Amino acid sequence: MIRKHIQEYLEKHLKKEINIVLSISGGIDSIVLLDILNKINLSKRLTLIHFNYKTNKNSNKAELLCKQLSYKYANKFISETIRITDSSVNFESVARDIRYNKLSSYAKENNIDYIFTAHHRNDLIETLLMKHFDKSDWISQIGIRQQQGNIIRPMLDITKDRISVYAKKNKLIWVEDLTNNNLKYRRNKLRKHIIPQILKDNPELLKKLIDNRINCMNKFNRTKEWINKNISKYILEINS
Repeated sequence: MIRKHIQEYLEKHLKKEINIVLSISGGIDSIVLLDILNKINLSKRLTLIHFNYKTNKNSNKAELLCKQLSYKYANKFISETIRITDSSVNFESVARDIRYNKLSSYAKENNIDYIFTAHHRNDLIETLLMKHFDKSDWISQIGIRQQQGNIIRPMLDITKDRISVYAKKNKLIWVEDLTNNNLKYRRNKLRKHIIPQILKDNPELLKKLIDNRINCMNKFNRTKEWINKNISKYILEINS
């Protein structure tokens, strides 16, 4: 059960009575996470932050739904309107950077312990494939991390299918992001065309990417451990 899985993960890794910001889009993933976080009653304060990029006719619908759900669950709600008009930039990359910068700034200014996002297993697979095709360095091959500083992704081990089952079983309402159908975005091409073909022709590739990710994560943790243990030997002075 998704709720139990998330609750056990959070209870194991996080302290109780925390202040949380949830980045909420209005799509099925963040709506499911919103419902679960309110049901397990982990936080003493849950703030919802929505980013409206005004990219399609459902953008305002998604914002309105998030606002209505904040009333239902009695969560604080903040909405940011962001327009990215420069067609020469990578929209997804720029939007992500703006989103995380604003989330981090809000967390620092408002005594927030953790920022939650609704990334899931399918998102991880897509990222690993992109890094594989790009021949990225070994750290990049870790892909999306479950915890990175104060950013937590409690659904990273959960598949999209399981998220969909939970949403339907609990009669949740969400708004589809129409840009998910736009094939000019690389991730959409992967999701709709490349991954189904890989699952048909070479399903072992995805398993290899996951296994490699685990190896890279272990290597990263060992490296970080060594640095923390030996750092005092090499840093003689820290100045401005």
